[in-house]
Amino acid sequence: MSASRTERLLNLLIALLNTTYGLRRGELRQKVYHDTTSTDVAFGRMFERDKGELRRFGFEVETVTDKGWGSDDPATTRYRIGKDSNRLPDVSLTPEECTVLILAAQLWEHAALGSAAVNAVRKLQASGGLVDAELPAGLQPRIRPAGQAFEDLVAAVHARHPVSFRYLAGSTGREESRLVEPWGLGSRFGQWYLVGHDRTRGAKRFFRLSRLTSAVDVLAKENFTAPPDFNVRAELATLTELPVQTAVVDVRAGSVHGLRRRATAVRGPEDVGVTAAGRDRLSVPYRDAETLAEELA
Repeated sequence: MSASRTERLLNLLIALLNTTYGLRRGELRQKVYHDTTSTDVAFGRMFERDKGELRRFGFEVETVTDKGWGSDDPATTRYRIGKDSNRLPDVSLTPEECTVLILAAQLWEHAALGSAAVNAVRKLQASGGLVDAELPAGLQPRIRPAGQAFEDLVAAVHARHPVSFRYLAGSTGREESRLVEPWGLGSRFGQWYLVGHDRTRGAKRFFRLSRLTSAVDVLAKENFTAPPDFNVRAELATLTELPVQTAVVDVRAGSVHGLRRRATAVRGPEDVGVTAAGRDRLSVPYRDAETLAEELA
């Protein structure tokens, strides 16, 4: 759905929700459609399509007809959406469900949707929708922040605009320009991926957001159509995980406890000839060298 149509539907929804008496077609045409050039027939078709779209979203558009006083006073038809048609039932959450919601909000704490997640939890707490929940000890979920590229790509996916960016290819190690129709975004193996049609190569491709080397340029004047059966979760499930390898790292004694917990072997300064004084040698399993390097840094 284009941005202009989305805006029109939202304006129509607001207008129909904020009227008790109802609005006539002429009033809606003036307030929402701002259409003075097209014919009445074209406007009528657009209005009927938009009403159908709102009903598909679950909003019941009411039609109210007032009969005229005489033959020279025609009937008046008005439209509105009742306040109860869009009211959700009260939210009732179990302690387990509250725990999951709080953990999900913490997951986004330092990422693009962090403020939205925090505000949502606050609203539930204010309304009494969140009961007391005990978080598992030591559990603090995190998601890798993807920066401005994530927000720009989300907007391009929803608006169906192609994007261009510079990308460091993992297979060749070369930085290249890419022109992509973004179909969807998702997380896999702790990394964010964009799935889309690479116009240069004429094929579907996966792009890891951490390998973007430039800002995302959204081509707002162009549009594309994504495959109707596209499912980003199913697409990402086809990615194979990298094999386990072992890195040997020398660290100061008593430091990097997180890395030590994952180490399969630790050799200390007492192992003469292995490490320098005051250092331990860790054997650390890993799958992705880039992720390990980021953790070490």
